[in-house]
Amino acid sequence: TEYHLHHYEEEAVYVLSGKGTLTMENDQYPIAPGDFVGFPCHAAAHSISNDGTETLVCLVIGQRLDQDVADYPNQHKRLYRNNGEWNLVDMADIRVLRESTQE
Repeated sequence: TEYHLHHYEEEAVYVLSGKGTLTMENDQYPIAPGDFVGFPCHAAAHSISNDGTETLVCLVIGQRLDQDVADYPNQHKRLYRNNGEWNLVDMADIRVLRESTQE
């Protein structure tokens, strides 16, 4: 999976067969059959890679809300999903609007 995190959806992975590596932020963990990992929204960015000799088979369980925002830190991208429309934007193009205060 691409290294990512969700802002509104929760996600979980259950490993059925094979071996792999789970990366969360700067840490790596081996995963194997029977392992379960949950990712609450706004949790650490994560990815899973197959580093074994057999196919890594996982159940990926998650919400499919009408709206979600997901960040892809290694790609410097943000995905906005709204009612079936998907928009991938460069993080550098995102501007935060702030209210100006007048004294």
